Amino acid sequence: MPLWQTIFLVTPVRTVVVLLVAPFVVAVFLALSARRAEAMRVAGLIGLTLYVLLVLVATFSLNRSEGGGGGLSLGSLGYLMSGGENLGSMEKDMIVRQSLANVLMFVPFPALIRLSWPRTGRWTALGACVLLTFLIETCQFLVGGGRVADVEDFLLNSLGGGVGLLVLVAAQAVCRVVGGGAGAGARRKREKRVTAGQRT
Repeated sequence: MPLWQTIFLVTPVRTVVVLLVAPFVVAVFLALSARRAEAMRVAGLIGLTLYVLLVLVATFSLNRSEGGGGGLSLGSLGYLMSGGENLGSMEKDMIVRQSLANVLMFVPFPALIRLSWPRTGRWTALGACVLLTFLIETCQFLVGGGRVADVEDFLLNSLGGGVGLLVLVAAQAVCRVVGGGAGAGARRKREKRVTAGQRT
């Protein structure tokens, strides 16, 4: 199945489910990172490299029959939001799916950047996401070959980076809550042992 066809797997419901589950998945990796810092940093770098390559392949893969391009597009989401009278239901559905896919594509980046470089600030991670999508769209504008630079893609990818940052913040909150609860439980056990020792 060509990479572009994965867009058919994207639906609003699946998007919501993924975004609700994502903080807990990221929290697991952050917890592992706290215990095995170097191993998780290496794993994060490998994951980030592979994911960037996957995004580039998905972005630039085209049928050889396609040509032209190299222009600038303002996207189709605005047309849909203004009514899109000339669009059929399938076309509207594809615009929604494509928009959600563009957002989801950049959601993992802040977490992968944080795992790779734990001291990276939140805004730095978000800035890296925005810079990457800007470079991708600039390359599409310059190279052509059936691709165009899409302002809408840039905005949706950047939004995805922002959503990914919120996922990372939520994951860190989960780690604090779980870690705090585990720490409190360990303290209670120590206190009980001390009290039992004093009684004997």
